[in-house]
Amino acid sequence: MFTPPGDFFDGLLGWQILEEAWSQGGCEDASASRERVGRFLRSLMRQRLVWGAVAVLGGYATYFLVMYAATGNPWEGFEAQCFYPNKPSVANILNVPGFLNAFFHVGELHGATDSAIDRALFVVFLATLPAMWRLDHRYFWWGIGAGLIPAMSNWFFSYNRFIELCFPVFIVLGHWLGRKERSWYFWYYVVLASVLQAVFVIRYINFHWAG
Repeated sequence: MFTPPGDFFDGLLGWQILEEAWSQGGCEDASASRERVGRFLRSLMRQRLVWGAVAVLGGYATYFLVMYAATGNPWEGFEAQCFYPNKPSVANILNVPGFLNAFFHVGELHGATDSAIDRALFVVFLATLPAMWRLDHRYFWWGIGAGLIPAMSNWFFSYNRFIELCFPVFIVLGHWLGRKERSWYFWYYVVLASVLQAVFVIRYINFHWAG
C-alpha cells in the first residue's frame, strides 16, 4: 500500500513540537527530573503547534470518513493507486535499480512517466539538499519527505507537482538568487520559469499531459 508523504511531515511537526517544548520548558538545566518533566509537559501544552497537529490528524480522519461513506472502504483511495502509471508504492523505494532505470528512461520533454522536465527538476532538488542542511536541518528532512520520497515511490510520475510542495528548495533558490553579485542569475531563472510555465499552459489547453 502506498503511504503518503504527509505521514512523514506529521512526524516532523511532532518532532518540532517536542523540541520547542523541551527548550522553552528549561529542561536542559540540572534540576530534579520530576520538575523537568512537569515544566516540559506545561510547555508542551502551550505550544500552538499542538493545535496544528490536531488539525492534521482531524483532516486525515475526515478523509477516511468521507471515503468510507462514499465507497464503503476507507482505504479505497490508496488501493486505487495500483491503477496509476508506475503503481506508486513504498516498495518502490527499496527497488533502487528500478528507480535508476526510471531516472534514465527519458522519452519526451514532458510525458507522464518519461518526462525530461521531471528529471531535471529532480536534479535541481538534489543540488539544493546540502544548502538545506546548512540553513536548517528541518528544511533538509522536509526536503527528503517532499522531494526524494515521491521520486522514489512513484518513479517520477507527476514529479513536478510534488516538488512544488518542497518549499525549502525555493528558500535555497532565494538565498542563491538574492545576492547582488548574482542578480543576473535571477533574470535567467525568471525567463526559464516563464518559458516552462508557458509550455505547461500550452500543453494543458491542447489536452496534452501537463502533470
